[in-house]
Amino acid sequence: MSVLKKAVLIAVLLFLAIVALVFVGVALEPLFGWGFAPMVIIVGSVLVVVCSMRVLPKFLFSGFLSPFLGMSKDAQRVLSTGRPAKATVLSIGENSGGGVVTLNDQPYLNLKMRVEDGLSPPYEVSLNTIIPRAEVPQFQPGAVLTVRIDPQNPMNLVLEPSRREEANIPSYGGSDWTEEDRRLLREKGVPCQATLLEVTDTGRSLDFNPVAKVSWEVQVPGTSPYRVSKEVPVSTEAVQQLRGVIGKTFAARVHPTDREKIIVDVRFY
Repeated sequence: MSVLKKAVLIAVLLFLAIVALVFVGVALEPLFGWGFAPMVIIVGSVLVVVCSMRVLPKFLFSGFLSPFLGMSKDAQRVLSTGRPAKATVLSIGENSGGGVVTLNDQPYLNLKMRVEDGLSPPYEVSLNTIIPRAEVPQFQPGAVLTVRIDPQNPMNLVLEPSRREEANIPSYGGSDWTEEDRRLLREKGVPCQATLLEVTDTGRSLDFNPVAKVSWEVQVPGTSPYRVSKEVPVSTEAVQQLRGVIGKTFAARVHPTDREKIIVDVRFY
């Protein structure tokens, strides 16, 4: 059930509860005297509101704290008992309930991933989870994550804590690359150096993040330097961090058949 449908259901239930209080108060007032109905309505309404504040958030946001990012009680169990695997992000977007939803200003998104553990055939998982805005770029299509599979339910995954720490060492690649491009870069990419030249705003956004145009000077050993510019979705915080390292050189890899496709391992420390 989507959050909007849950909210409508909650509003209807609260309305019916208050109507019931009014009915009970008016019906019993002849037995208990004048003033009983207002007292029932006031006291009952306060109790309904207090109970709602404790119960309704869990109902409304049930499923938000997915164990995927270690934000639930089940996460530690899965981390200690689950089997390791690799999960490749296939897509990231609006949660499966539809619409743009945030909790504490953090986006509630849907991740589709292909899971491979080396023991069973690869399979796909779709899950809704809150992802901190600063970490959204690390979950773009093609990203390979280290996860643990819940032994009780293979559709439940938990991201290894070490993988979250690597969010401070992003690799900026192309969001429109094919799986073959990524495989070639990973397995046969030519090692090189890339110097960050400039970071400019495009005025557009993708997956809750601004799209920035990032320009590099690429130096492949034995060849002349050349310039590559590409547009990538990055968090506002990451844009500022990138601007702070303009002029610095980082390790990178070039596609073996298309030198315009590079992946750069950026370190901000």
